[in-house]
Amino acid sequence: DILSESWGQSAANPQDPPAVVGAQVTIHVYHVSISSAVQKVNKMLARLRTGAFHVAVEVYGKEWSFGYTEDGSTGVWCCQPKQCDAHTYLRSLPMGRSRLSQTEVLALIGRLSREWQGEDYDLLRCN
Repeated sequence: DILSESWGQSAANPQDPPAVVGAQVTIHVYHVSISSAVQKVNKMLARLRTGAFHVAVEVYGKEWSFGYTEDGSTGVWCCQPKQCDAHTYLRSLPMGRSRLSQTEVLALIGRLSREWQGEDYDLLRCN
């Protein structure tokens, strides 16, 4: 059939489960900074269910974060998942699937990059 010829797969059977849309979204949690002292403090504060952490969102194979910059540039940046060199990786939390396509995700990140300037970052008010 024409679908098989165009896409290299058979046409969907009405009884087949719906195709998976979007991508897995994962939150990566880091100890703030690479300081071993922060890691020790976080370990103690864990009993109180608190601490100093950085989080990033992974979608479509890239990890996205927001943070401070001095040069007036965007505070939105990306790196390889679990590889943020400014912080110490702790754990990952699966959040489910995005309903957005990769193109839609990139458009959203582009908009956020223009709106979220690094000089606006504040640990308590704009984080």
